[in-house]
Amino acid sequence: MEKIRALQPDLILCNKEENTKAMVDELAAEFTVHVSDVNTLTQSYDMIQQYGQLLAVSEKAAALVEDIKREVQAFNDYIADKPRLTVAYFIWRNPWMVVGSDTFVNYLLQLNKLDNVYADTPRYPEVNLEELKSVDVMLLSSEPFPFKEKHQKELEAYAPQAAFSFVDGEYFSWYGSRLAAAFRYFRKWRETVEVKE
Repeated sequence: MEKIRALQPDLILCNKEENTKAMVDELAAEFTVHVSDVNTLTQSYDMIQQYGQLLAVSEKAAALVEDIKREVQAFNDYIADKPRLTVAYFIWRNPWMVVGSDTFVNYLLQLNKLDNVYADTPRYPEVNLEELKSVDVMLLSSEPFPFKEKHQKELEAYAPQAAFSFVDGEYFSWYGSRLAAAFRYFRKWRETVEVKE
């Protein structure tokens, strides 16, 4: 708090997933605070437009939203005839954790016609490798944990039937301006992913 007070910010941007209510309440007692909570594209568009108003760049924000909507439409046309795949999206090791429901990542997986086998669990559950669910593809994210080939080898022992794919976590989980390029990334990824027979 002392560092923040020294900065005397005009605006503090928080996020429900990254900041606790206690943090927000303490900050809001002294500063203007905006808290985002994004799990869908519609909520992302709203957040971008809110930031546009708060930062006096409403026209840029509106243009960005329109760019993203065009990319989404083009991707929807592309993905329409692609087969559905079952996936598990790993975000952490020690403990091993995956993406569950009520997350922006899970929402984007659905748009990609990727059925998350852990969608019936809340948020970011821990998983036991001895009880891994069967999937077409195990997705290993670049963040928040930077998965490498050695981690894939650990998982392969428990999921020999699955294909593995390293994915850019920023495109799957960041819901601001990254979305303008995310759907081109998803298309490229879909063209290169290989599923075991």
